Amino acid sequence: LRDALASLSSYRPDAFSTTETITLQPGRMQRLPAGAVSLSSIDSNVDGSESPVLNANHSLARAFYAKQCGEDNSSKDCAGQPQYRVRTYTYDPKAPKVFYVSPPVPGSGQFSVQATVVRNAPEIDASDWFATLDIDLKYVPIVKDYMLAKAYGKETESVTSMRLASSHLASFYQALGVNYKQESRFHSGYYLGQRGEV
Repeated sequence: LRDALASLSSYRPDAFSTTETITLQPGRMQRLPAGAVSLSSIDSNVDGSESPVLNANHSLARAFYAKQCGEDNSSKDCAGQPQYRVRTYTYDPKAPKVFYVSPPVPGSGQFSVQATVVRNAPEIDASDWFATLDIDLKYVPIVKDYMLAKAYGKETESVTSMRLASSHLASFYQALGVNYKQESRFHSGYYLGQRGEV
């Protein structure tokens, strides 16, 4: 089960996303909570504000605040009130545990945002066998296929078991939209080398 969840997280990290409150630190640079691996979005300020928090990489963010808020002012909100609110955020995919907010967070006061973050797949052991698995129901058949593939794969001397193992593993990859043949060849050592992005 643990291997199945880990494999699921490799292809569908959003299966383990949660909405959490993040307390901001002074300045622009912020860090995700312990255990979070990447930021999906910042959804709102924790102050009842209805102003959206937008990804600074999107032209919509610049257009919205240019029209609604005027000049960037870290000490006032869009209505000109002396209350800090995050307007936009951005992050570097190469450093997914760090993100940046604008305006910079003031040195005084405590400010928080509601964010959707991706966490690692849960570590499952024997003591969790009867625990409820906290994933979307649509992923349950996929996890079962992976577990059955591994179970049948133990019977290496049985042609029937190996055929069933291959069938369930193919179903697992196909359900996730992964090219099963390509993945199988890669993991079997068919490809001798890899090339990363330039």
